[in-house]
Amino acid sequence: MDQVRSVEGFDAVVLGAPIYSGRWDPHADKFLRRHRGVLESLPVAIFALGPLSTTEEAFSRSRRQFSHSLRGLGGLRPFPSSCLAASIPQAPRR
Repeated sequence: MDQVRSVEGFDAVVLGAPIYSGRWDPHADKFLRRHRGVLESLPVAIFALGPLSTTEEAFSRSRRQFSHSLRGLGGLRPFPSSCLAASIPQAPRR
């Protein structure tokens, strides 16, 4: 996401990122904030890869975390915004 310089010229944007340790990936948040002006005029769909478990409690917790991450985005109104059960190995920290 950091390599994307502009979203101008696209017809729509689909953005997905994992939730780690109760937070949506900060790169995704940074992407939305950096490109918010253009994204407000485009169809945008956003999803999070959330719980490792498929229990209702795990989904509920991940949906709350994801919703919290999407607050404060001004005029950006994504559709849909969803949370999916998945696991992606986290890259080792350097």
